[in-house]
Amino acid sequence: MGTLGLLPLSDGLTPNGFELAYLTGMAVNDIDSVIGAARSLLTGRTQWVAVTSAAPDTWTPYEMKVVLVSRSQTKVISHSRIHATPKGTGDLFCATLTGLWIKGMDLFEAATQACDQVVQALRYTEQAQSAELLLPPMAGGHGNHEIQVRESESR
Repeated sequence: MGTLGLLPLSDGLTPNGFELAYLTGMAVNDIDSVIGAARSLLTGRTQWVAVTSAAPDTWTPYEMKVVLVSRSQTKVISHSRIHATPKGTGDLFCATLTGLWIKGMDLFEAATQACDQVVQALRYTEQAQSAELLLPPMAGGHGNHEIQVRESESR
């Protein structure tokens, strides 16, 4: 069984926009096309798809988006765009989202907190002028609260 054959065996997927286009063979430059492509992956036991760096044609210079599609809901999460480009942000997002979801947090809240964690790490990395992704020290607070979530109005 090839890699693509394993997709329907997962509960959730976290492709970035480029990977979503590759997996589906669809253009994914705006919210509606991302939602359509993500829905096409909701097969087998796959219940949700969280697309990072989603819908680049809709970004402002200061934001990026994550589109989270489940069988019953779609949310668009906007977060600050940080101009640091270390490797590993998708892995950090996936690990944080999965860990919070497995611990019982609502999927959409877990995705929002995962975005917040990535933004914090990117800010910390940028401040340290590091080429490698750095995780900030744990503090008493729960993030920078610059994340915006909206229900998608798409079909």
